[in-house]
Amino acid sequence: MGEVRKEIAEKLLYYRKLKGITQRQLAEQIGVKHNSISAWEKGTNAIDIEVLYQICCVLGITISDIYGRFGATGAESLTYTERQIIEAYRRQPELQLAVRRVLDLH
Repeated sequence: MGEVRKEIAEKLLYYRKLKGITQRQLAEQIGVKHNSISAWEKGTNAIDIEVLYQICCVLGITISDIYGRFGATGAESLTYTERQIIEAYRRQPELQLAVRRVLDLH
């Protein structure tokens, strides 16, 4: 699988889970079979640009969020788990305090 397709697959999975919807729910909202979503998230099939636009509308993101910069060394290079940790950290002030204490940050 190509690097670009792999990164698109990872981003699609990330943003769908971030939105809190299942593959089936996304598929229903854009009018495709749920196994299409699975194939796109695995990177086995490419996404048509018009379908990708529909997906972005449902997920509340832009095409740039999906395509973005590939091979980046910043936040774009985080794994799905790292992104989940950051999102949880941002939503929970008590977690922020605990992390600061553990890391001895002020």
